[in-house]
Amino acid sequence: MSEQDSSGEQQLRPGEFAFTLFMTVVAVLLLSLITEETRFYKRLQLPTQPGFWPAIGLGGMVLCGAALSISGWMKNRRSGSSQSEMNEIAFISRAGEFMLWFMVYVWITPWTGYLFSTLIFMTCLSWRAGYRSGKMQLVAAGLAIGIVVLFKSFLSVKIPSGAVYDLLPPALQSFMAINL
Repeated sequence: MSEQDSSGEQQLRPGEFAFTLFMTVVAVLLLSLITEETRFYKRLQLPTQPGFWPAIGLGGMVLCGAALSISGWMKNRRSGSSQSEMNEIAFISRAGEFMLWFMVYVWITPWTGYLFSTLIFMTCLSWRAGYRSGKMQLVAAGLAIGIVVLFKSFLSVKIPSGAVYDLLPPALQSFMAINL
């Protein structure tokens, strides 16, 4: 939402322009993929096409988003608030780091196995979050082991074993694949 300054003109909050621009780009991307995601049949009238109303909604998002983005750009240009905008974007993008941590975790789990990858990432993420004492690292490792035992043994969640399990002796390999 915008705020009014002393002259009565609407002022943008930091990050508002970046958000509207981002959402406009996402709407354009989704609209460009509409024929890939929905069907248009030759025999149906336009309003009864499965992709018609989603296309109308996405078209409205593109138009409104473009209008808000242009308006925000003009206001930022007049007020010279581009530095606070960049600070807000940098602050928000820091959350993307943890998304990358999770993606690496998902990518490495089929190779190292659920137990080892969970142990590694729980301790690494607790270290990254500032919990660097030996006690907190042990707590993170214990929590990782507890999560793995809960999901694999008690809840019987079927998670594929890691490729590293193939290096273990047959009896231990079977136990690890089933329980950990």
